[in-house]
Amino acid sequence: MIRIGVIGVGGMWGAHCNTLPKVKNCEFVGVADLRPEAAEKVASQHQIQAFQDYHQLLEIVDGVIVATPPSAHREVVVNAAKMNVHAFCEKPLSVDLADSDAMIQASDEANTFLMVGQVLRFYPVHTLGKKLITQGEIGDVVYIETDYTGPYSCPRSRPSSWYGSIGGLLENGIHKSDLI
Repeated sequence: MIRIGVIGVGGMWGAHCNTLPKVKNCEFVGVADLRPEAAEKVASQHQIQAFQDYHQLLEIVDGVIVATPPSAHREVVVNAAKMNVHAFCEKPLSVDLADSDAMIQASDEANTFLMVGQVLRFYPVHTLGKKLITQGEIGDVVYIETDYTGPYSCPRSRPSSWYGSIGGLLENGIHKSDLI
């Protein structure tokens, strides 16, 4: 049984915390958040442990989902690797190449897995599209246009400093650029 925790219970907590209990061979053991009341709320819903200091969570897990603001990813992922804890990190991995490189290097040196939450690449319609392109079924691709068809609004409670003025691009546009 793999013990998993979630660090950061902001915008993506529901997607992760409500799915983890359904994953075979996975034990959802805890959450960490700088806001103790937020961590306690999620923990009570799932009968798991809550921590304000994510280092304490790292001591009891095999892997973590890093769902903090991108500005905190480097610190959390590097510390997870140092403790031999695998990490699934929400996208974007970072807005700074040096931070991304540091996370990759730390994971490589610790021989831990680091995966970025570019989940749309696994959707069947996207894997089919890639297969058709790779096999040359549609000829040479010379132009790509994408649309985001769905409501998107950045929560008003989210500090603008997390993403600056390009929130939508980093939040959802990153999925489209990943597919390209």
